[in-house]
Amino acid sequence: MKRKVLTMGVAVLSLLLTLTACGSSEETGNSISSVTNNIASGIENVTNSVTDSIGQLINGNVTGEVGKTYSTQWFSFTIKSIETVSEYAGHTAPDGMKLIDVVVEETNIFDSPIPMGTFDYYVDEASLIDYIYPISPLDETMMPDEFELAVDETVEFHMIFEVPADINNYQLLYTEVDEYSEEGATFTINFTAE
Repeated sequence: MKRKVLTMGVAVLSLLLTLTACGSSEETGNSISSVTNNIASGIENVTNSVTDSIGQLINGNVTGEVGKTYSTQWFSFTIKSIETVSEYAGHTAPDGMKLIDVVVEETNIFDSPIPMGTFDYYVDEASLIDYIYPISPLDETMMPDEFELAVDETVEFHMIFEVPADINNYQLLYTEVDEYSEEGATFTINFTAE
């Protein structure tokens, strides 16, 4: 972005020098003033646009912390807690597994409703073959598989992950994916599940 602004600045300077070399001084002054105002307005619009779109994005890959709020282009979220539980809503872990309860708060910061769901978050560990996604909801306290988050709406849900009982060190992840299915930054919280 800095390179584009610098290039634009050089182009403006060249244009000003060219306009100064031809025409009467009054015409040249008016032309220069008009061109300068138009370019300044264009630069301001571009700068505002970039600030608006990048200002809310996760800036590169982020190692997060429980209790802190992070923002994407569409929503902000806080992982309020991550803990191992023996059961949730009457559900216990299958043999060889344990349950991880993740509590997340999400707020829509976009200008229209956005699709959300359990597909947004996943757990990983170096020796796992596939990512682990939350189980489908057992009651209304758990995040639905799919739902729509209204503009300015804030929700809080539990997500229950079934993870191997013999592994203790995990990562909770959210990867930003845009409307064209292009991946952006990844948010990660490292945690221990004993």
